[in-house]
Amino acid sequence: MVKQFLSNHQLPAWGSVTLFWIGFAVLVGLVSPLSAAFPGLWKGTFLGTVVSAGTVLITIGILRMAKWSVKDVGLSFRRNSITRFILGIGCGLFLITLHFAILWLFGGQVALERVPEVKPITLLVAVCSFVALSVMEELGFRGYSFRRLESSYGLVIAQLIVAFAFAVYHVAGGFPWMAALLGTGMGSILFGMATIATKGLAVPIGLHAAWNIGGWAVGEKQVPGFWRIVVEESSRSTSEVVGMISYFGVLGLATFGFWLLYQRRLSEEN
Repeated sequence: MVKQFLSNHQLPAWGSVTLFWIGFAVLVGLVSPLSAAFPGLWKGTFLGTVVSAGTVLITIGILRMAKWSVKDVGLSFRRNSITRFILGIGCGLFLITLHFAILWLFGGQVALERVPEVKPITLLVAVCSFVALSVMEELGFRGYSFRRLESSYGLVIAQLIVAFAFAVYHVAGGFPWMAALLGTGMGSILFGMATIATKGLAVPIGLHAAWNIGGWAVGEKQVPGFWRIVVEESSRSTSEVVGMISYFGVLGLATFGFWLLYQRRLSEEN
């Protein structure tokens, strides 16, 4: 009955996406307590892997009922998927390096201090953790949900809805509202544009993972990285302003770049 209901398109896009997000939220809620049994970065690896697997199953179920294919939502694995993922990693590392370079150059007395207790092997664990979490979040917010909204309401509306939902998800995880709306909201716009421009999730997953790995490396995550950012008290206000301008500037330019790629692809297809 449910299958017939969905296949006859009686459920609007916002309704099916809401149901999808409820399923995703339930998955995260069920798995999160179990991840507490794992130390440090391994929590993210466990959470991301298990929830990603569950989200794929939910997505496939919805796609079958709606008579969509995995290709329609960027889930199909292609010959160049690994290459695209590596490209996304490279792009993400470049962006976060540029962001912190601007902060270091113009943010006043800003320095990196080595955290000696974090060993080089920790990088491997961090990569596993942030890749798994990025796969989970891209499946949850730039997979079926984003494509379904974009096909029904257009790119701009889809971007705004998904960015808000992504922010709410982070608020539920402990982020302050302003940081979630402005910070993760901007990130969501970038990842969404990368998704639609490249017609898949490989690039945004790599981009997302690399940004988080870079942030972890300089102490911007809950788990300590190789370094910590040290800001002199006299430069704190300056560094905050420069950091915000740099963040929005770097991500904004990257989003514009993917928009240009999207426009070129549209012109080639037409």
